[in-house]
Amino acid sequence: MSAAYEIIPGSIKHIRPMARHMRAAGAITVEKFGYNPREALRRTFVASHYCRTAIMDGQPVAMWGACGTLLGDSAMVWLVLSEAIQALPKAVVREARAELARVAENYQVINTTVIPHDEAAVRFATFLGFDDCMDHAII
Repeated sequence: MSAAYEIIPGSIKHIRPMARHMRAAGAITVEKFGYNPREALRRTFVASHYCRTAIMDGQPVAMWGACGTLLGDSAMVWLVLSEAIQALPKAVVREARAELARVAENYQVINTTVIPHDEAAVRFATFLGFDDCMDHAII
């Protein structure tokens, strides 16, 4: 049996709780690059023209989106997961693939940035079809 979740448009109100509950490995790695996880998520959210939040038990458990010019041919996608959502790996994969397909309807090139020291993030990005993930770092 899997937990119920809902996907809604992302809101600035989701940033604080999402940053507080993001995967420990992701938060630690972001901090090693000199960024506060909440501020990094806020900056990414503000730069995005598309953002969604997964809500479970009334709390944000994942946020993702796309940045880039609306009329350009490439987009940069991002994903932040909480520890709680990791209990639903099939749902994460299903939703990630569906969201990438939605973004691909409007963009010829989809890029992502993966922090090299977050091995789980690198594996997931590679699984989704992104290559050369080890050479990227969050900016």
